Amino acid sequence: VAVVITNAKQAHIAVTRAIEKRVLVRAKVCDQCGKSRIVFAHHHRGYTREHWLDVIWLCGTCHDQTHRQSADRRCRALNRLDERCANYPLKGSDLCYVHT
Repeated sequence: VAVVITNAKQAHIAVTRAIEKRVLVRAKVCDQCGKSRIVFAHHHRGYTREHWLDVIWLCGTCHDQTHRQSADRRCRALNRLDERCANYPLKGSDLCYVHT
């Protein structure tokens, strides 16, 4: 059985290795709200190889909000948006849980 590693997973692995090798430095504050919290790498330009290390640092609240907005935009683009899309995005998916 072959194991398939998605671009997203590869991008996350690349960020982890870059931090370990000190190629990337994890910020101490959120790039969006400016609060001093634990921050996570957000691949704002997508998961293609050329953007694996192109990240912004977001706190959990801002990161979740950004992904909810992305799921909402994708559902709108597919003309399938309903009121639950923005509230219940499916982690790791392009769509909300309603439209997968």
